[in-house]
Amino acid sequence: MEKRKVKKSARKPRNIGIDGGEGMMEPLKVLKKAKAEFNNAKTDKDYSNIIKTLQETSKPDLPDIYALIGQCYIRMGAYDRAVHSFTEAADSAEKEPEHYNWCGYCYQQLNNSDEALAHYTKAIQLGKNNGEYYYNRATVKKEMNNYKEAIEDFELAIKHLETRSSSDSKQQEIIYQAYYSKGICLRQLEMLDESIQDLKKAVDLKPDEPSAHNNLGMSYFKAGDFEDSTIEYSKAINHVKTEHKNYELDPEIMKQIAIFCNNRGLAFYHQHRYAEAKTDFDEAISLEGDDAIYYFNRGNNSYDQSLLLANIEGSEENAKKLYQAAHADYDKAIELKPTDPRFYHSKGLAFEGTNNEEDYDEAIQNFQKATEIDDKFFGAEVHLGNMYHKSNEFLKALKCYRKFLDNYSTHEDVYVSRGLVYQDMGNHQFAIKDFDSAIKINPKCSDAYYHRGVSELKSRRYSKAIEDLTKAIEERTKDNYGIYDALGCCYQAQKDYDLAFRYMDEAISKEPTNIQFLMNRAQCNFELGHDEDPEKQIRHFTASIEDLEAALDIDENDPKVLYKLGLSYYAFGKYKRCIKTLKGALKCVQEITSSGIHTITYESDIFYHIGIAYSNLERFEEAVYPLTKAIELIPSDIRYVHERAKAYQMVEEHSAAIEDFDTVIHKSPNNAHAYFRRAFSHKALKNFEQAADDFETAKRKDPTNQKLVVNYKKLKGITCIVLCRPGDEPVYT
Repeated sequence: MEKRKVKKSARKPRNIGIDGGEGMMEPLKVLKKAKAEFNNAKTDKDYSNIIKTLQETSKPDLPDIYALIGQCYIRMGAYDRAVHSFTEAADSAEKEPEHYNWCGYCYQQLNNSDEALAHYTKAIQLGKNNGEYYYNRATVKKEMNNYKEAIEDFELAIKHLETRSSSDSKQQEIIYQAYYSKGICLRQLEMLDESIQDLKKAVDLKPDEPSAHNNLGMSYFKAGDFEDSTIEYSKAINHVKTEHKNYELDPEIMKQIAIFCNNRGLAFYHQHRYAEAKTDFDEAISLEGDDAIYYFNRGNNSYDQSLLLANIEGSEENAKKLYQAAHADYDKAIELKPTDPRFYHSKGLAFEGTNNEEDYDEAIQNFQKATEIDDKFFGAEVHLGNMYHKSNEFLKALKCYRKFLDNYSTHEDVYVSRGLVYQDMGNHQFAIKDFDSAIKINPKCSDAYYHRGVSELKSRRYSKAIEDLTKAIEERTKDNYGIYDALGCCYQAQKDYDLAFRYMDEAISKEPTNIQFLMNRAQCNFELGHDEDPEKQIRHFTASIEDLEAALDIDENDPKVLYKLGLSYYAFGKYKRCIKTLKGALKCVQEITSSGIHTITYESDIFYHIGIAYSNLERFEEAVYPLTKAIELIPSDIRYVHERAKAYQMVEEHSAAIEDFDTVIHKSPNNAHAYFRRAFSHKALKNFEQAADDFETAKRKDPTNQKLVVNYKKLKGITCIVLCRPGDEPVYT
């Protein structure tokens, strides 16, 4: 409503005797009659006639006449005109606080809070013990969100009203409203115990008032007392339904019940009483079907229930139906109110919660939409960063976390999340800085110590890693057996295998289905399997294989487990099983890489080990193809080229062998083995001079190796002399 500037009258009230005088009787009679008509008036026309009569009196500037005119304008909703009349009344009777009080009321209706406060304050100054004036000023301060000062005025209102010698229904109503409103203000200031106490007093004063029970329920709810909040919401619902038997015919009452049902539904939801919550949300929707928030809350209820059922054997189908119902409700909420970022955020959380790579894009799109609608919705920004991290879009993830931390720099969990991105990028220096920041904010943050310890482990700072991981155990508030596994890896790196096994065994005993734990212990045994003692070899390689086979029982299609198991079979000399296992790993790897979801870094090594396993079985022709695939993936790795050269030589493809040996020698000029083996291919092609040069060069490059010393006369009919097993070529610098 437009705020009109009120012009004060320059007229001053006359000094009239208390008993009146000639000319006074006529306006007083008119005023008396007008008051009677005012009490019976019903229409704007009635009030207009009263105003006209009062304005035509011979003394229209009497304060009471202005005041009654003002009351008529209030009844007509013409608050700007009412202000003018009450201002005239106040000017005519400067000591009368009631006129200022009514001015304040009119300004409040005109949304002019400053003028309302000024006039209520003037009324209080003139009538200091009037609790109603304090109450009125408090309501303005409450509307301005000045809750602290509003509370002070509500307290003064209660104090003055409760100490009055006489009490009427109006006074009791104001006392009730003061406790009620003060309780709401206290809740806004998070002073929940005090809020509950005041709202309890309001309920005591008006036990059948639904709004009082509802607000008491809201304060209990905010305090985390969901049981008591449920009781109060139930009372609110019952009182409304009892008072309004045919509430279905009254849209306003239906709306009120819908609000109360929604509130009780939320209280049930927080008690994990999902069925009762759904019943309340259903009723709210049936009463007020175009309110998006009710669908949103029902969606959250269905989603949380689906998570619970998903972990109960035999309930998977019901969990799936609830998950779908949640999305249907989120979609309906979005349809009704597409500008609310919370709806997209929750839909994104549901997609994120599946941990299914197929849902990553949907999660990202919904979090993006939430941040587009509200660029200050930083919670969605964090989850968007989480999804980018899971999708290996590390730079985008870092951008999201940076945006959040630029605005909220005291959240240690987000520093940890960003540190994990750096960790996955292999940038452990930056990762450690973020974990440092998290620890600075919260010196008891176990996760930060744990992840910093992992980065220090990866950086080969084993002592510092052990220190951090030990601290992580001291500060932990929840189970995290990854700490024990990481400690085991630290001691493994330090060759302290007894301690390594102690911690790894502890981790696996607590989480026997954790594939990474099993793989790490398998690697520990794999390293020990290279002992010269045959019994130790058998014991440790067998243990390594057992752990990896246990991991495959958990996920038979895990390519890394298949890869590691293949390597263990290879090291144990079980080449046929190695080939079969690595081919299984290769199939899984190719399925993953073809989907474009991940890049596998060890695919070339799988091909390489298949190749050298074939070579160890003397199936050299079959070795050539996997070794060629390894070279295609990483052409710079001379191990791959060297082993293919040897395989070509063994199947008498000497030209191809020489070409590969040339490549090896070009990249490793001191490689005596390559010269030596190339000599045999030159010999086979009758390039005797080149062969002799290679034999002599091999001896010069590695003069202490007696295997390189040959008698040319005895080489006739010899395809080659094998210097080492396939895969065991020494590194020449």
